[in-house]
Amino acid sequence: MKDLIIKNSSKELFKPNVKFKVNGKCEIQGDSYMKEPIKFYSELINWIKAAINHKDSITLDIRIKYFDSSSCKMIISTLKTFREWINKGKVVNINWFVNEEDIFIYDEVEDIITETGIPINKILIKSNILETA
Repeated sequence: MKDLIIKNSSKELFKPNVKFKVNGKCEIQGDSYMKEPIKFYSELINWIKAAINHKDSITLDIRIKYFDSSSCKMIISTLKTFREWINKGKVVNINWFVNEEDIFIYDEVEDIITETGIPINKILIKSNILETA
């Protein structure tokens, strides 16, 4: 099991940065609207599925400021992967940092919680903090 690190490039501005660490600290940050979200998020799903055999807990911090409908579907699929963790009694802590002025993302996160059945902590922050995180 190795860390999964994905950094967007100048050609891929709308892919989020990903840091999935073997120590169980994971992060997705940036915007997500790309041509092939299935390919991108499948790599994350595969890592999460593999990690269940190596970890008893995981924390995922999400700082996605914008996503399109295709990315939303894959974000939901990615989060649903944690159901197996929860069913096995493992600790899953998901934090979604939301700009306090961004009602759209706040409502979308509410819908994602309903769709996945996965508890997600919504953390409201001031917009300048999200930009520098």
